[in-house]
Amino acid sequence: MEKLDRVMKLLEMLDLQGWLIACVEDSDIHSAYLLGIRAHSRHFLLIDAGGNHVILATRMEASMIENATTGWSGTVKVLAPGSYKEMNERLEKLLHGKKIALNYGEKSFHGDTAFADYLRAGQLQSLHEIAPTCQFVSSKELLFNLRASKTKGEHKALEKAVKITIEVLESLPSKVKLGMSEKEVQALIHYEYMKIGEPSFETIVASGYNSADPHHNSTGKKIKKGPLLVDTGIRVDGISSDITWTYYMGGEPPEPFTRAYNALLEAKNVARQYMKAGECTRIPSIKCREKLASLDYDHETLFIHTLGHPLGYEVHDIGTRMSRTAPEDSRFPEGAIYTCEPGLYWQSKYGIRLEDDLIIHEDGPRRISEVPGDPIII
Repeated sequence: MEKLDRVMKLLEMLDLQGWLIACVEDSDIHSAYLLGIRAHSRHFLLIDAGGNHVILATRMEASMIENATTGWSGTVKVLAPGSYKEMNERLEKLLHGKKIALNYGEKSFHGDTAFADYLRAGQLQSLHEIAPTCQFVSSKELLFNLRASKTKGEHKALEKAVKITIEVLESLPSKVKLGMSEKEVQALIHYEYMKIGEPSFETIVASGYNSADPHHNSTGKKIKKGPLLVDTGIRVDGISSDITWTYYMGGEPPEPFTRAYNALLEAKNVARQYMKAGECTRIPSIKCREKLASLDYDHETLFIHTLGHPLGYEVHDIGTRMSRTAPEDSRFPEGAIYTCEPGLYWQSKYGIRLEDDLIIHEDGPRRISEVPGDPIII
């Protein structure tokens, strides 16, 4: 298994004896990231640097988890203790005297390590009490090196996810009608995804003035003439897509809408030139905003979010977002996947966002998706 092999190499490189993933009710996505399935009851994955992996699970899920480990490198023991007390005792013996990576950040509100925060405070406290001789360290370096740059297999998975997403977006003009609700459109989209994979997040369907809220929660509001913003994606083979198209409902859009749409296209094309491996992640955002300003758009009040974010297993994946305030030493990693999604929002009126997915390379990004060059009229 490619992911597991990478983990074991990183553990050796970081002088760690193992990586403990503690999961309760889907609290840590790295369980599903490695297993390829979701186990909902309390369970622990101890990934061993030497390849002798142990998983503690409930009896209800042990067989399912064992089947999911078929093909793993090394040996895997799936144990099903009869009680949580026994599970804790087994865990203490497995961790005794070892140096183990654990999924928590360090001073997460002061720096950029929140991506490693999966353990709740009480769970971290319990683990220290269960295994007092174990030296726990933050997994921040392990996770960044594991997930920030994507493999060729993950790039192919992105291409597949994007293809499905584009097909769904292209099908909407024949399905969406005036008078339908945002929730109805969302349900149509999710139905198509569930045939193949699963939505990578709750699709945003924002009509009219709701499109001015970048993270609008879709409602029962009826769709009327005007902008219709759809931000959507599917997770396939462990990689998520994230694409936003802004349509216009009910006839030809007014000139200000079309002009703003074209301005975002221009600004996005400028920003994309600076999305290169090794480049500072703040530069594309700065260049995008400069272009919008040159086209007479007040980006300080109208462009109210970052230009884009890392994309992968999670929609907002590990890495630094494209913000003009990003640290000067933050750089695009080779092979990383990013979104590029400039937007303009007139509060209580409407908003436009155009979002694509790209793979970062030294000579520039490879565009996996491309928003329509003109607004699609429904």
